[in-house]
Amino acid sequence: MNAAATMAGDDLAERIASERVLGEKVIAAMTGLADKHGVGLTGLGWDKASFSSAKDPFSGEESLVARWAGKVRGTLSLRPGGFIYGEVDICQPHPTKPGLWMEAVVAWGHSDQIKMEMRLLDTPL
Repeated sequence: MNAAATMAGDDLAERIASERVLGEKVIAAMTGLADKHGVGLTGLGWDKASFSSAKDPFSGEESLVARWAGKVRGTLSLRPGGFIYGEVDICQPHPTKPGLWMEAVVAWGHSDQIKMEMRLLDTPL
């Protein structure tokens, strides 16, 4: 099923405003984790995102989706009830761990307990 934008303009604008604090909290956490691994995510910001809504085909709930498609590429989905999932592409070798490739910074969980990891892979040949 296609996850198309389904909220009307005013409803989407209200949702963007109401989710700003949580969105910025997740962005700050993801940026901090990337910084610890020597990667700057300077293009990642709430005001730099493109927004849409997506309807979950199972629950029918509307998620707010923030997307970045410039120098920094990623998405952040904010679901009703404070649940989040975000992923920002890194796609470069790890600066201090030879043989490892940093694929993405990933965040998931709930507004009161955000979990994160740097997704590492063996360096591609």
